[in-house]
Formats: sequence, structure tokens, C-alpha cells
Amino acid sequence: MMGINIPDMIQIVKEHGCIPVPIDYNLETMGVNNWDDVKKATTDKTKAILFAYLFGVNFDIKPIVPFLKERGIEILEDVAESFTGPKSFNGSEGALLTMFSFGAIKIQTCVYGGIGVIRDDEKLWNEMRAIQDTYVLFTP
Repeated sequence: MMGINIPDMIQIVKEHGCIPVPIDYNLETMGVNNWDDVKKATTDKTKAILFAYLFGVNFDIKPIVPFLKERGIEILEDVAESFTGPKSFNGSEGALLTMFSFGAIKIQTCVYGGIGVIRDDEKLWNEMRAIQDTYVLFTP
């Protein structure tokens, strides 16, 4: 788990029975200090890694994708703070899920809502769609 700057995110991870393992960012580049740090933080119990792109920055995760895929570790991306438009960045190859958020505090806002880009997992898409279908639609 990388780049979490909202304490509630850690709580959400814990409430799902997972153990967050934070990894420091390089404060000058807002990217990974060293891919070996990511490797050292993984164990045989690691199920997923979350890369968070902060303050308008995103970075290339290609160097770590083969390592994570070989171990069956899913890659999730939180692009809530770095959405620059679909032509600039749609997420990374190798990521199962890339999440874009448009909450009221975001630069690109629509008050609330978001987009989830799901790659190559129809089962996950169907599960997420079934959850979404239970939500009450907001109508002004």
C-alpha cells in the first residue's frame, strides 16, 4: 500500500480484514523510492497492492508488475488526486482496477461519484455492478 494520505483509507483496509503495509514515497518525485522496498513488503499472504497517485502525479509501475503478477498479487490504483483526463492517463497495464474519484474536494469534480476501470475480470465487474444496482440514485 503506497501513498495513502487519508487516514480513513487505512481504517477501510482494516475493516475488510486486511493488514495495511505502508511503503514510503520519494517526496521529490512522489513515486517509489526503490522497487526493492515493494518486494520486501510482500509476503505469501499479500493479496493486493494499492498504488496511490498524489497531487497530480502518476508514475510508471511497469518495473514491478511482473514480480507482483508472478505472485498472484493484484494491483489496484487510486488516481483520485491525479486524474488528468482519459487521454493523459487511463491507468496502468497490469492493474486490475484503477479508481478515479470526483468528490467535492477534487480538482476534477462533479460533487461526488467516480469511475472504476476494471481490466480482464468480468466476475469483478459483475460483483461491483450488483452492488451499484442497490444504491439509491440521487435526483435533484
